[in-house]
Amino acid sequence: MRRWSPTEPDLTANRDARPGVDFRGPTPGPGKASTTVATYRRHTVPKLRRAGAAPFPERMGAPIVAVMDSIEILKDLADRPRKAAEALRAKLTPDLLNAHPHHDNSIAWLLWHAARELDVQIAGLSGEEAVWTAQGFDGRFGLGIEPTNVGYGHSPRQARAIRVKDPDLLLEHLGAVISRQRAYLDTLDEAALSEIIDDQWDPPVTRGARLVSISADALEHVGQAAYITGMASAAFE
Repeated sequence: MRRWSPTEPDLTANRDARPGVDFRGPTPGPGKASTTVATYRRHTVPKLRRAGAAPFPERMGAPIVAVMDSIEILKDLADRPRKAAEALRAKLTPDLLNAHPHHDNSIAWLLWHAARELDVQIAGLSGEEAVWTAQGFDGRFGLGIEPTNVGYGHSPRQARAIRVKDPDLLLEHLGAVISRQRAYLDTLDEAALSEIIDDQWDPPVTRGARLVSISADALEHVGQAAYITGMASAAFE
């Protein structure tokens, strides 16, 4: 049975509609990727056209693109929280940043914590000083908290004490942390992603899994901030 890469277009509908037409390219040799863009162009596209079907990218109105590797995917994921936060900028007034929707976590807290949890995790992986102190954000925020305080386990009083009036500072901080994260990703290869970096969990955590989880966590917090921006004034304390 020929191997079929999940990164390839799903041509099942075309295949089933025309029995006897094999839309899959030749079986790759040992150690080869299952199908490359060149193989798709050389083997699959002509078969589709002979069968009277448009190749997948043409049917979808999109060009054929190269397959991404794991590092590129992680860099794309890393950028998502920053882009999502920047999309909120027009709505982020000082009052809204520090308003509480009958919850202890304000938008200011959420955006600050999203950056801080990324920062401390990347610093732990890379061995470098956290952006929070290395680039002077601790002084610029002026929160009067310990450098290791990232918001985990905050009591209601501690969470409400995180007040930030400057939305651009929050976005700059998050952007600086994500730039550091991308720079760290540039130092890795595919093999490094499979290395166990934390055996306190079952199953043990690989470097790749940790990198996915911290970006997902940051994206979740930015999503919570986005939800708050859409609330009516009556929703706040």
